[in-house]
Amino acid sequence: MNILGLFDYDGFICKAFYASIARNEGELEQIEKVLIDLTKSATDKVRKLKEDKSDKVIVRLFASGHTYKKDIYPSYKANRKKDEYLGVFREYILDKYKDKIIRIDQLEADDVITMEYQKALQEGDYPIVISDDKDLRYYNPFYCKINITEEPSYEEDWESKILEQMLIGDKEDGITGIPKVGEKTAEKLLRLKGYTLSSVIQIYKEHDIPIDDCLKNLILVTPITPEFVEDYQVGLDDKTIMSNIIGHFKFFNNKVKEVYFESQEQ
Repeated sequence: MNILGLFDYDGFICKAFYASIARNEGELEQIEKVLIDLTKSATDKVRKLKEDKSDKVIVRLFASGHTYKKDIYPSYKANRKKDEYLGVFREYILDKYKDKIIRIDQLEADDVITMEYQKALQEGDYPIVISDDKDLRYYNPFYCKINITEEPSYEEDWESKILEQMLIGDKEDGITGIPKVGEKTAEKLLRLKGYTLSSVIQIYKEHDIPIDDCLKNLILVTPITPEFVEDYQVGLDDKTIMSNIIGHFKFFNNKVKEVYFESQEQ
């Protein structure tokens, strides 16, 4: 069996950068050393998951390419503060290790990691995601933070968390969600309505959120996954990527219209 470590390398790059700056070690080579140490530490965690000598440990590094979400919704992640020197370091790493870091045009690391996680399960492998991104924890339930002292954990209630996140949004990424709906309110609303995608959309409708804003929030908060794409394929060629993006958008578009316009059809 393959033990597959899927590393959200943008997160690793950020963590190494700010840890180095805090120690006044701002040279590119100094930051790179911290990054390498973080990567080794995370790899050691993955190795500890081996239960048999025949198990093979494979580590894959992922970084975001230009995402289609920015093309459709320019406000996506527009409010994030950008550190120019972090950008310089990121490009330095992505160029130096371009043969080792997987970047797919039109997809964020979230999308590619989630595809790879599902592919690994289909092939009988044992995947774990290493990331500080909470969204990845919900879509890939065997997960560990980048922190050196963190231990791997399994998110038992991950499907419910996905639906709650659809209501809450993600302010850091410019995903508004429903105003004044936080974790507790989202949980309360879904317990009342039922933990289904239709219930999420119905709650948007009842809060008088315009249909286009509802669709935008669902698209932006959700990476491409088998649950939301008909004829899902995990291959990463250009044709498959575009097919999955279109299928992802069509699914949510049809589902939102179905709920918003159901009263007009009756």
